[in-house]
Amino acid sequence: MHLFEFGDYLTLPFDQEQNQRLKSYLNMVWQNRAIFHEETIGQLSSQQRLFDFDENRLRARNYVGFFRFEGVEFQVLPKIFNVPSPPSPQACFQHVLYYLSYSQRIRFPFSLTRIDATPSQLLPEICIFLFASYTENLLVEQPTQLYQERTEELNFLKGQLAVEQYVQENLATGNWQKLQSRHAPLLYDNRFNQIVKHTTRWLLSITRHTPTIERLQRILHLLQRVSNASATYEDCLKVRLNESQSPQQAVLDMCTMFLGNEMINYQVGQKYNFAFLLPMEVVYEDFIAGFIQKHFPEWQAQIHPKRYLGSNQTGKNVGLIQPDILLQNPPMIADTKYKIRKKNQAVEDHDLYQMLAYATGFGCNNLALLYPQLFGQNTSEIDHFTIENDALNQKLFIKAINLDVTTHQSENLVQSLEQKIKAQLTYLIQNQ
Repeated sequence: MHLFEFGDYLTLPFDQEQNQRLKSYLNMVWQNRAIFHEETIGQLSSQQRLFDFDENRLRARNYVGFFRFEGVEFQVLPKIFNVPSPPSPQACFQHVLYYLSYSQRIRFPFSLTRIDATPSQLLPEICIFLFASYTENLLVEQPTQLYQERTEELNFLKGQLAVEQYVQENLATGNWQKLQSRHAPLLYDNRFNQIVKHTTRWLLSITRHTPTIERLQRILHLLQRVSNASATYEDCLKVRLNESQSPQQAVLDMCTMFLGNEMINYQVGQKYNFAFLLPMEVVYEDFIAGFIQKHFPEWQAQIHPKRYLGSNQTGKNVGLIQPDILLQNPPMIADTKYKIRKKNQAVEDHDLYQMLAYATGFGCNNLALLYPQLFGQNTSEIDHFTIENDALNQKLFIKAINLDVTTHQSENLVQSLEQKIKAQLTYLIQNQ
């Protein structure tokens, strides 16, 4: 079953009791949403804002991805594909995966793999495949041993004496010659490997993709000397890795993401519920910013620069402004707007007010609004706006463009999108 962001309501195949369980589960997913990305200040609601409910009907809001509840799978697709003849969900998620490869704020390290090397599957299967592929290579090339504290009874003191345990278990029992030694040996059977093994075993119960299953089974074979210890999201947060272990940290981040939204519903026969939902406006914003930084380094783009519009009577800065992208060469402020702006539709007033604030704070008179174009639609021309009044020292030139960030080509998706988006951004800059 699939839905589009802010699309039509979908009738749920559940009874009233199941609907209540679904709402409770989505509340848990909402509260754990910081697993995936840095949360913005102010969204403190404990009630989920992922979906709208209308009795037994469900409508998606601004989060895209996937969730599985009591054996039923739901895909939430970006609204830019909500057209009369949309592409398949697999094609939609291939686009989303490409956007995510440029993201700096999404915690799952999508940038670690080539998009064209991933299977043509739905997003959760792609995530599991990336985990299996990357983790298997890491375990083969860099078997992870960690110093891990342990306390054991020895005939000699090793490390430090665990005084309280020694008094209770040795002196009190007349076994004084044995010492409770607390030390940190270098272990292969460490908490990191135990978490990876637990996550792998759990993912094996979820995935249906044969190449992924084979990789996960090879991971278990590589970790056969590691204990079968259970692990939770909280356990992942307790593991500390040093800066040189960034590959291991990437694997740990993926385990954290998977275990953070795991839920076993024992009421319906130990069925696993799982969710992977991301705010699409963050994905789109990160994609455009990352794309410009990678492909146009000569523009010297700064991402999310901060300025204040003034200060109060105590000297404290007030009026924080933070545009998405600030170009140094040529000088321009660009702001992404994840809204569907139809052809010849005027720019909303509050978007213009926001650009006016950016221009004032940064002293820049060239500004651009970057909207996404609907799938399969012709890219519209750039709309120009000029703002001039007595309070401004100079005219402000604001441009609005609908960027075509989709393609019909599935085999050469990366090359097709890169070529198309480069051409559009170049045209935007040159059309001063």
